[in-house]
Amino acid sequence: MRLSELREWLQGHGVALEVEAGQLKVTAPRGVLTPAIVAEIKAHRPHLLELLTLEARCQEVERFVAETLPAAETNERCGAVKYSDRQWQEIGDRIEEGLAAWNRLQELLGMEIPTAELAEVA
Repeated sequence: MRLSELREWLQGHGVALEVEAGQLKVTAPRGVLTPAIVAEIKAHRPHLLELLTLEARCQEVERFVAETLPAAETNERCGAVKYSDRQWQEIGDRIEEGLAAWNRLQELLGMEIPTAELAEVA
């Protein structure tokens, strides 16, 4: 099973995963978190934490780029965007951070993890 499949199964059964102060917070409807499911979540907690943290980082970079690029001054004659060297550097750095987080996120989502068949567990 891939980590993405575990996450999809959890989401499909109403299990919400969040990171709060570096800890994994799990919220689920009554009766969904059987001992076997809790064991799966605990076994893969580090990967789930990293997954959620990377997703948040990617969203942060997307927001930064979406807010920064349209806010630039444009040259009225040719329509070119004007940024200072410092602004270009910051934009480039943020995009690099986002790409690194995105690439790691894709690795995590495709990673095979040892787990019981969750359909049988629930």
